[in-house]
Amino acid sequence: MPSYENPREAGKEAAWIDKKNQLAHTIRKLEQCVTKMRRRPFVIRVKNDAPEGMTRVDFNGKWNYADIFLDTATEHLENVKFRLTLAHEIGHIYFNYDALRGAEFTFSSFDATIGEEVYAWAFAFWLVFEKGEMFRERGGDPTCIYAKDDLKTALKYLILDSRKPNKEDLWGKLDGKLRELDCQ
Repeated sequence: MPSYENPREAGKEAAWIDKKNQLAHTIRKLEQCVTKMRRRPFVIRVKNDAPEGMTRVDFNGKWNYADIFLDTATEHLENVKFRLTLAHEIGHIYFNYDALRGAEFTFSSFDATIGEEVYAWAFAFWLVFEKGEMFRERGGDPTCIYAKDDLKTALKYLILDSRKPNKEDLWGKLDGKLRELDCQ
């Protein structure tokens, strides 16, 4: 365990952002919204110990938490792909937001429809893009600022390189949705 006697070292340790916590502010904001809606504390936990190809989010309404399981291979993804993958799993929670009112509601993104997948990936695209724009405006970390074309390319390869059986159909629908949303 590190020593926190030296304030500089303690500050450096506290400032370090573990890869799986890159979107922590977004996760905390979502936890607060669901807590307020459900009138009891709600927690989202991020774990990166799922078997390869098993990245997903599971929600348990009875126990009032969601677990985002990132497969061990995500740790080796380049930053943009990692952020998109984590944001995608957060997108599943947003997609199911209204259903979260049910005390016994449970879901796993493993059971997601193609419509939910399109929503979650489009959400990921816009979340990562908008966070990058926020960093640009506030002089934040330039490694988190992405052009739309670069994000779209990373997203395309994430999907087409996956093991999903409907990946070409998913990419076609997502590409259409991203074009539609970009025109709004």
